[in-house]
Amino acid sequence: MVKNGVLRKKIFRLAACSNFVPVLLLYCIKCINSGKEYVGATQRNVKERTYQHFTDVMRLLYGKRKSDSYARHFANEFQNFAPPSPFRLNGDIQRNSIEISILWQGNPISTVKTFATRHCSLCNRERLEILKRSRESPEKLINSCNEIYGACRHKPQFHKYHNSPSTDDSQGG
Repeated sequence: MVKNGVLRKKIFRLAACSNFVPVLLLYCIKCINSGKEYVGATQRNVKERTYQHFTDVMRLLYGKRKSDSYARHFANEFQNFAPPSPFRLNGDIQRNSIEISILWQGNPISTVKTFATRHCSLCNRERLEILKRSRESPEKLINSCNEIYGACRHKPQFHKYHNSPSTDDSQGG
C-alpha cells in the first residue's frame, strides 16, 4: 500500500516493486529551488508520468516546443544551466530538483466509470486540489488556469469483456 508523504528518489526504485502499482492517482511535485508546487493526475504510475514531464522540459529547452505549465516552470529554472548533453539534464539534475508526494490514490473500478464525463472523479479531485492550493498560496502554484477549466482528458484503459463462444459448449443441437 502506498502511504501519503514525500517520496524523493525512492519513487523511481519503488515503481518496480510488485506492491507499488498505483493506477489512478493525484500527485504533487515540489520544486526544491523555488518552493513552487505542481498538482497533477495520472492513470499511469508516477515513474512513467515523471519521466514524461522530464522529456517535456527537455523538448521545451532544446526544441522550443510549447508545453504545459510544469515544463515552462522547469525550463525557466534550467535555462541558465546549459549542460553539454540533454541526457544529463534529464536524468540527474531534474530528478534531484523535485520532491514527489502522492495526494490521493483512487479505486480503478469506481473511478473509471466517470471518465470522459463532466463528473470525472479524477479531474474533479485535481481541480479541487489546485483550487485549494491557489487560495492558500497562489504564488506557490505552477498550474495554469486551463487545468482548472479544461475538459476531462481521461480515457478508460481497461480491456472490454468480449463474449466469445466456449469450446466446451456444443455448437449444434
